[in-house]
Amino acid sequence: MNKTTPKLPGTGMRILSFVPVINCFVIIYLGISYVDKLTLILGGAYFLISLIFPDVSPLIWLAVVIHYIIFYQQIKKKMMEDRKVPSENITVEQIKNTLPEKQSFSDITISGEVENKQTIPEKGTSVTIPFTVSVTYHNPHEEFFEDIKKYADKKGAEAIFVPFMSYWPSYRSMSGPQRKWYFYWRTEIRKKNYLDTDLSYIFIYIYELLNGVGYQTPGEGYTLLLEIWEAYREAFPKLNNYLYDWSFDFAYLNGIEPSFANYESSFHKASFVTDTIIEQHRQDVPLKLSFELVDALCDYSIKGSKFYQSGYHEVMKEAIPRIVSLADAFLRKKSQPGLLETFGPEQAITKERYLYRSALCPQANQTISVTVKEYSSAPQLRNYVNQLVRFGENTLREIYGTKGRLRGIEIDEETGKLITSFLKKEYGLIEIEANKETKPAKLELDFENIDDLRKQSDAVRSILQVEDVASEELVVPTKKMLLTEVEEVNAIYKALSENERAFLKKLYESDYEAELAPVDTQTISAINRLADRYLQNDLISIEGERIIIEDDFRDEVDFLFKNPPEIEVVNENRADFDKTLLPEKLQEFVTELLPEQRQSLIAVLTLKEPEIELERIAEEAMTMPELLIDDINALAINLLGDIIIETQLEVVAEYAVILKKSLRGE
Repeated sequence: MNKTTPKLPGTGMRILSFVPVINCFVIIYLGISYVDKLTLILGGAYFLISLIFPDVSPLIWLAVVIHYIIFYQQIKKKMMEDRKVPSENITVEQIKNTLPEKQSFSDITISGEVENKQTIPEKGTSVTIPFTVSVTYHNPHEEFFEDIKKYADKKGAEAIFVPFMSYWPSYRSMSGPQRKWYFYWRTEIRKKNYLDTDLSYIFIYIYELLNGVGYQTPGEGYTLLLEIWEAYREAFPKLNNYLYDWSFDFAYLNGIEPSFANYESSFHKASFVTDTIIEQHRQDVPLKLSFELVDALCDYSIKGSKFYQSGYHEVMKEAIPRIVSLADAFLRKKSQPGLLETFGPEQAITKERYLYRSALCPQANQTISVTVKEYSSAPQLRNYVNQLVRFGENTLREIYGTKGRLRGIEIDEETGKLITSFLKKEYGLIEIEANKETKPAKLELDFENIDDLRKQSDAVRSILQVEDVASEELVVPTKKMLLTEVEEVNAIYKALSENERAFLKKLYESDYEAELAPVDTQTISAINRLADRYLQNDLISIEGERIIIEDDFRDEVDFLFKNPPEIEVVNENRADFDKTLLPEKLQEFVTELLPEQRQSLIAVLTLKEPEIELERIAEEAMTMPELLIDDINALAINLLGDIIIETQLEVVAEYAVILKKSLRGE
């Protein structure tokens, strides 16, 4: 071969052509070696683009590989034309052997003929080798979005209900009979006929609304979201966890004024939505917060208290907001700012908010910047409201003569006397009338006939001006509140560690009280964390230097130790996190996880397809897989500032590496 005849790049050059960044220099080298200005310029361009725009580096890498293949084929073609040596057909297997072993960057199909050094008859012709490169990208939710449009106007004939439960349900996760039921049910929903159905069907319908299907204007879509929420919230309380935020996000994105009346009477939690609603009441004099908003500002679960659950819920719903208003008015009378200004945050903050968290719609998990005062997570405000509510409930318990008192309450004497005076004057008559009844199963009160008595509380009413909640009927419940949470207390006990169980038993054997030692605080926190999950309240309170089992749950604790449940022997080889290997924030996060949440996180972290394991964990915990994931992400947002499990059931990369290294017992 003449010296001017080009040579094919060697094996080393072919290997380097697959190495990111370095392959740019391979193209530059080829441009210089083969005196190809275009290749030289493109090689430099590839390198500069990779350097300036790192996000497109994978595409540049692919372009360089394709460029190398094209250049290689051109050189080879030129060599064959120069030599004028014909070629013979060879097998596909031989072609494969001429390619690098791994070509994971894309699907490459190379067909045609290549040179063989053995001479063959003269009539042969030179061969060109055409090739195609196909690159595919799959969005796991893309099919669902396409199906939403496809089935937007589909109507369903009458069909038989078929149960349906699925993690992130979609049309393709339904069987044929399930799809028939869904389209029939949806047809009826659009006629305002809300048939009984399963939660997964409801979620598909909600996803349709979030994707703009089923209505003409955003205002109509917002109304439909509120209607489906209202129709099924009682049957499926977990809908509150989602639609509380999703409907607000929908209104925000579409420039719709939220219907605050719907949120006032709704479930509440510490969130941007709750803070926005509370801000609407900042100018109220005195402060008028609904019962639900007060509950959202209180660490103590009002609805979880035995007093509330024993038939006194109507009294509590009326009295608690009035107590908060009374305290606000009292602060103002002392020439101080109101309750929100005194104990709430001083400054509004701007933070990132995740839209449509865990929903299936294009905007899901995108972030926006919002500015608001974080009332619902302000420690001083929450603590003060907590004390007001607990003190008020104790006073009502005393008025009604019910058993047990809430512990660990600290409130200033002046405010305490004011609340006690107010409640006894406002609700003391109910106690008197109830005690006079010989058959006290039910007592009806005509509030118009007791106006004279209410006027006697003018000294208090001069401070407090709140609207009375209309009450046509009050039920005087039985005073006995025994063993109503045995199952929940047993569940707490089973979930405790051996040391925590021993601590609880020692406290029980000390007549429910003991001196507080500094080392006890972590154990108490662990027990109360589980109590909050199962009882929505603390099991153990701290009063000064003493620790006390709450009065409400002493009967259950007594029953527990007299009838101890069987404790499952924990497999020592079960996977768990070694917290000593985690940074401080992740340590706190892992510590706060409930047992079923921790198992779920480990399943997502270690299994390629964790859905089956998540279903098993959720079934044991009497919940749903999506709720487990949402609760884990909610905790992660609070402690880490970001979700930790993505919608594709994968742990966020920056946390996955650290958490996997800390796993033990796999």
